[in-house]
Amino acid sequence: MIYKFKTKPYQHQLKALEMSSDKEVFAYFMEMGTGKSKVLIDNVSMLYDQGKINGLLIIAPKGVYKNWYSSEIPTHMSDHIEKKSVLWTSTLTKEKEKELNTLFQTGTDLHILIMNVEAFSTKKGLIWAKKFLNCHNAYYTFRARYAVMRNMNLGARTVQVVVGYRNLGELSEKLKPFSYRVLKDDCLDLPPKTFMKRLVTLTPDQHKVYHQMKQMALAQLDDKILTTNTVLTQLMRLHQITCGHFVADDGTIKELPCRRIEELMSILDEVEGKVVIWAHYQRDVTRIIKEIVKKYGEESCVDYFGLTPQEDRQSNIKKFQEDDNCRFFVGTTQTGGYGITLTAASTMVYFSNGYDLEKRTQSEARIDRIGQQKPMTYIDIISENTVDDKIVIALRKKQNIASEIMGEQLKNWI
Repeated sequence: MIYKFKTKPYQHQLKALEMSSDKEVFAYFMEMGTGKSKVLIDNVSMLYDQGKINGLLIIAPKGVYKNWYSSEIPTHMSDHIEKKSVLWTSTLTKEKEKELNTLFQTGTDLHILIMNVEAFSTKKGLIWAKKFLNCHNAYYTFRARYAVMRNMNLGARTVQVVVGYRNLGELSEKLKPFSYRVLKDDCLDLPPKTFMKRLVTLTPDQHKVYHQMKQMALAQLDDKILTTNTVLTQLMRLHQITCGHFVADDGTIKELPCRRIEELMSILDEVEGKVVIWAHYQRDVTRIIKEIVKKYGEESCVDYFGLTPQEDRQSNIKKFQEDDNCRFFVGTTQTGGYGITLTAASTMVYFSNGYDLEKRTQSEARIDRIGQQKPMTYIDIISENTVDDKIVIALRKKQNIASEIMGEQLKNWI
């Protein structure tokens, strides 16, 4: 295949492009970490150059749709393509509507609208998506055939939401000639490690308490007060709030609504095979286990953290390594990040990070040991526009927050 790619494709990505480049309909069933976003962007670039498309609607989960705007498209789309990209936001200001309207102006550039899945549960989201598709072509015929819709009353308005699917056997048969299935096992030239991030936003309660703590080093919720007297303690409190809880001055723990668990479960739905999940706080480990057991059953996970009895720890490792029914290993890097082998998994999720570079480095190595046969994928769940961003950036730069980042630099973080 001859094409001026911006970033060089791997062999399995070239094969996907060769299979899909002459098809009007195609599906990339590619395991997380195999680079399907790049394949799609390359395919879009080729179709645009051939004059076959002039618009692209990207619909992605809330945790990743901003990555398309800030990273995926700028990194992979060919520089010679003139493009106009607009990122959907739930709050539609006059400025944002003006930006969206540029997508309906005539011209030769490629128009790209990037939306999250949740936008389709709102009236405004549906209106803008329908307007874009009507301008650049259609999705509603597909929805009518394969989706089960239900009207949902939201106050003064009614919206249609997807509650199920139908005719899936027919859809599966239709897709066979127009799809490409790739697992990491099939990709011999993938890099040994891929790092990804999934973004979540703070809930209103989290935002309120976070802002109080950030501005005044004091937060209050339901008559429970939390104060700090050092910048490092303030950083730790802010981090706790992003994870959905904090310890008040009287020792009681206050729970906050949090979107991390929802994002984690979405990731687990996407991942093939076994997964190691690390959380910084014991409270988060117990919440994660509860959600996993609820969805996947008692035998689906084992734990390895401070509350795991010593006599159970080795048997939990053995079960994870050898039992096909046990898909998830959940623990803290403080307890499980050293010395153990978890090579049954090639995917590792950091539900939350600590501040110690050594613990991060050591915990990453639990799946990167003798016996690992697959490329590894590491995913950080990050609360957007909070200290979370800076913690992950520092750790990836190999900075030890606990000892290297002090004084005014730490204040600037907050």
